[in-house]
Amino acid sequence: MKLPEAPNYSWVTEVDDDARAYRIVGATERAGEFSRVTLPVVAALRRRLGLGAGSSDNEITAIYRGDRHLVLNVEGSWKTIDELTRSPEANVIANAADLPRRAAGRASRDGLPLNYSNLQLTLSRPHDEIAIIVANAIDPKAEADGLSGTLGDVGARLLLVHPGQNELTPLHAAGSFRLFIQNGTLTRYSVRLTGQIAVQTKTGRREITVHQNATTTLQRVGATTFTIPDEAVKKLGNSGAN
Repeated sequence: MKLPEAPNYSWVTEVDDDARAYRIVGATERAGEFSRVTLPVVAALRRRLGLGAGSSDNEITAIYRGDRHLVLNVEGSWKTIDELTRSPEANVIANAADLPRRAAGRASRDGLPLNYSNLQLTLSRPHDEIAIIVANAIDPKAEADGLSGTLGDVGARLLLVHPGQNELTPLHAAGSFRLFIQNGTLTRYSVRLTGQIAVQTKTGRREITVHQNATTTLQRVGATTFTIPDEAVKKLGNSGAN
């Protein structure tokens, strides 16, 4: 498969979890470890970021260096998480450097959404996910258009909760995958995950069962270009790539 060695690529990920369905659109260049990503912004995440509830925008653009360090485009300026004023109403699942991708749904008394979503602001890049899938595949089966198989506990946990999500602890997980390959090139892959996650809430630790189905379509592999604004480069310059 050509993706792990590609210098750049674009992708679209469609996710369906316990709370809702959403889309992530991104582009990655490997030399500087930069990615430009469009993420959904639900009301709970907007409050945590101090973005205000009055805006009609339901997406936000982020630029990452590596998979954890990011700046967000807020009214034309690039802001780090630390620069954004967060509401005191913020759920304790979030902290200044590590926010869940999404916690949608009606909140319970202790702050944990009844319909939990693990939308995260740490970035899970396709080439990293493919490496996890390949390393943790169990009994892969050749299909007419690619490969399918199951995932062991370690691989499923790594895909369910990303590095840097310190308030989310994957206890155990399982999953399955399918890779779609055409002329030696990975064009699309899908992953189905289920697991048990420990979440820190206002009243202590709770354990919840989560499910997530995701399909990622790869585009312009080796032919993707995008611009990183100078302001974003400056703010991410000392972050390092992880």
